[in-house]
Amino acid sequence: MKNKIIYSQRIEGIRKPLYRFDAHLNGKNIAYLTTEKNKKLNYIWLKGLYVLKRHRNKKIATKLIKLALKKYKNKEIRLRARPYKDKFLKTKQLIKFYKKFWFKVYDKQNRMVLKA
Repeated sequence: MKNKIIYSQRIEGIRKPLYRFDAHLNGKNIAYLTTEKNKKLNYIWLKGLYVLKRHRNKKIATKLIKLALKKYKNKEIRLRARPYKDKFLKTKQLIKFYKKFWFKVYDKQNRMVLKA
C-alpha cells in the first residue's frame, strides 16, 4: 500500500500571525508553505515554500500552492522568487513554477504578484 501524504493548515505566530500549510508523510513534516497578511496594504505575502529534497518532483509544492490560492481566492498574493538555502533550485526555475499559477514578475528583485 502506498503511503498517503496528508495536508493540513494552521495558524502560528504571536506578533504576526502566520498561516501555515503543511504536508506530512508517516507523521513527519515533508513540506510547508507560510503566508502572512499585510494589513496596511491588504495583500497576502507568501513567505516561504519548502519541500524536502527527497520528496521533490511529486507535485507537493503544487498542492500547497493550490491550497493557499483556494484560501485566499479573493486576495492579492505577493511573493519573492528566490531559492531558500538551496543551491539545487535556480531563481529562473522558481519564476517559471509560479508563472504556472498566473503570478507575474513586477520588479528587478523578482517579486511576483497574483491579482485578486
